[in-house]
Amino acid sequence: MKRGKKNISALILIVVMLFIAAIIILKNPSLLKTTDRDKSGDLGGDIYVPE
Repeated sequence: MKRGKKNISALILIVVMLFIAAIIILKNPSLLKTTDRDKSGDLGGDIYVPE
C-alpha cells in the first residue's frame, strides 16, 4: 500500500513539474526560438561569441 502511494506522489510531482515547464515555455516562446533571434540579430552575441 505504501509503495503504491509513493509511486502516485512521484507521478503527481513529475506532472506538476512538466506543467510548470509548459507554462514557462508558453510565456517565453523566445526560449525555443534561438534560431529566430540569431536571424534578427537580437542577443546574437550572447548565444555565439567568436574568439
